[in-house]
Amino acid sequence: MREAALADFDQAGQLWRWHATVAEYARNHWPFTPDEQRARRIALLPAWERWLKRLPADEMEAHSRLEGSRLNLVAVVEDSIQASPQGAQAFLDALDERLPLPAHTLVLREMVEMVWKTKLLLLPAEKRLERSRLLSNLGAALSSLGRREEALQATKEATESYRKLAEKNPEAFLPNLAMSLNNLGAMFSDLGWREEALQAAKEAADIRRKLAEKNPQAFLPDLARSLGVYGNVLLGLERYGGAADSFSQGLELLAPFFAKHPQAFSSLAGALKQLYLQACQKAGQEPDADLLSRFG
Repeated sequence: MREAALADFDQAGQLWRWHATVAEYARNHWPFTPDEQRARRIALLPAWERWLKRLPADEMEAHSRLEGSRLNLVAVVEDSIQASPQGAQAFLDALDERLPLPAHTLVLREMVEMVWKTKLLLLPAEKRLERSRLLSNLGAALSSLGRREEALQATKEATESYRKLAEKNPEAFLPNLAMSLNNLGAMFSDLGWREEALQAAKEAADIRRKLAEKNPQAFLPDLARSLGVYGNVLLGLERYGGAADSFSQGLELLAPFFAKHPQAFSSLAGALKQLYLQACQKAGQEPDADLLSRFG
């Protein structure tokens, strides 16, 4: 009965002690040292990788299974740093691929952060592009966890990494640098560092303006987004006229794209429109009715 029930009988208390899992029962009867436990978890990395690849295609079901295995996966991620680089990377990539984005989960959000941090530790320094992307993703994850200063640090590192890449190959990496500067400006602003936010947002807008001169179809919507971030910083600095002008410029650039693809640009257009009206009200000026009419 004891073996079938995974329970131990306490002679002193004359009570059965029940174990919640086979693993708990096994730990009490055949304990391993921490090093032995770690070695066994590392040996299971290929099995975990196969399990991850066999998860259902349905995201909700796959995420539910990840949530159910969260504690085991956390332990394996912690130990993977001591595995062979190839084995650890294959497991972490498989897990990263199946985890939801931080904004789409609460239960698994901290695991996403842990996976990205571990991948950064394992990544060779010469893989600058992959490192930049991971740092940028990590900044988003930390921001969604409310850890703004850590998010800022990761985003600053990503920005400097993209800057070095852009110095060597501007055509390929200036768009990434502008995106990272945009994120950096928004994070500075959230922390109340207005002047730093203004500098980052202005640099992002300047880069995107130059990119748009060469390829307007590809980069004008991005420039409109940067003008929105820049205007928002000006709004925080109570420079309402400049903010209204920045939002107005963004709306002007976005209008033809919104006319052709309203669903794709409705979110950005709505945000710019609302901020423009707010800035105009605070500046004591009338908004451009003709401009607003182009957005319904």
